[in-house]
Amino acid sequence: MPFKIQSFCPLLFGTLFGMSLACSPAVPRPVFKGSANSVPATCEGSKCPTKDDDPEEETPAADDETDPVVVSDPDKDPDTVKPPVSNLPATFTPAVTSLTVSNEAGSALLKGDSATIKLTFKNAGSKEGSIKVSPILTSKRFSDFKNVRLPTVDLKVLGGETKVASLIIPTFFKDVSNNKEFALNRGSYSLAFDIEPEGGTKKTESALTGRDFEVGKSNVVFTAVFWEQAYFDKTKYTGGVEKYLAETFTRKGEILTPTQTDGSTGNFKSFPKGFDEMMAVKTVFKTFDGFSLDTKADFSGTGILHQVEAFGKKRLGLLKDFQGTGCDRLTHEDNHGFDMAIGMSHEGFGGIAWVCGNTQASGVFDGDPSIGRSQMVLIHETGHNFGAPHCDPIQGFIMCSGEKHEHYAQSGQFVWHSNSIRDMQKKEQGSITNNYLNLTAFPSESVSEPVLAVCDGTH
Repeated sequence: MPFKIQSFCPLLFGTLFGMSLACSPAVPRPVFKGSANSVPATCEGSKCPTKDDDPEEETPAADDETDPVVVSDPDKDPDTVKPPVSNLPATFTPAVTSLTVSNEAGSALLKGDSATIKLTFKNAGSKEGSIKVSPILTSKRFSDFKNVRLPTVDLKVLGGETKVASLIIPTFFKDVSNNKEFALNRGSYSLAFDIEPEGGTKKTESALTGRDFEVGKSNVVFTAVFWEQAYFDKTKYTGGVEKYLAETFTRKGEILTPTQTDGSTGNFKSFPKGFDEMMAVKTVFKTFDGFSLDTKADFSGTGILHQVEAFGKKRLGLLKDFQGTGCDRLTHEDNHGFDMAIGMSHEGFGGIAWVCGNTQASGVFDGDPSIGRSQMVLIHETGHNFGAPHCDPIQGFIMCSGEKHEHYAQSGQFVWHSNSIRDMQKKEQGSITNNYLNLTAFPSESVSEPVLAVCDGTH
């Protein structure tokens, strides 16, 4: 999703790169009944005041539709504009008095949340003016994630006023200075701000109390998806890439625990919401178009994956190709906070993935370009990334030609072998639960380092 800052007001001061400030409407000043400014409900003849002898009526304050911030005054109602104080110096001297960072509900941030920044300014002078505020974000976990510049916003502050600027950083955003793409993944972060008051000098505030914050772990998986329109032309899917991905990862599936070691019958457990429900994860996608494979280049399994990784470098602005992970973690520190990468190609090679890695390439079979089969390739390769190897010579479930299982033929359900789920859960637990994995806990048929899985229809 594009970078944005959420708006809480009817109209916004401005939006840059999808980012804006939020504001509360100004509160109208009431005209009290019985005051010098009130007019009786009824009157007769000379008792009725004329326009000339009627005191100038105080008009209720209009909503300031261009004010892009939340207005607050610690001495009064939090949404009331504080009137100027006559004995203030005739200057415009705004200063930051507080900074807080939370999720949109005001609670601690978890991976997958947007971050709400509340920056409070106090103008100690009687003059009004505007301030340019430019947030700067640094990750303490990820490389090439330092001094990421977020969109500049303008803030109007009246004389003697206290104002709270509420800025929203979404889960995916870009550096406005270089267009590099980032994800707000788990870890420690720090904020700084370039602040330039009207008529004053720009100053960088990098030591504000509250500048450091944490994003906690969760079950969210940030997946960068590189796609081409030819993929959807070949499958004849017209619903759009985001809908296609959502359908794929929530398509009904089953886990088979066979009654015989090599059997395809036994006990089935259904997961109506598919892979995400089965793995207890929430896959969140950021899509990038323009992907294509060069069939004249190295078109081996590793060559195809390297093309996906190279495209990741180009579109995300990485210093290196999209970096693979080992079996003990989901996220690499050089990938700007993204966990996994998928390349979607119309080429008919089937699918390629690193087993317990984080990169895959999913194609469209020439002999069967159907939506169901193509979605199955995507999920099959995702299973490899989560750690499930091929389980030949056993047949009848998804890591071993799941389309051959009778449940797929009857109702299109993905069928997973219980051994595959066991392996994937170990990768998941190592990455999400405690960030480390005891590799000796893998069953004997599993892998401890990423290996190539070529899925050409025979698996």
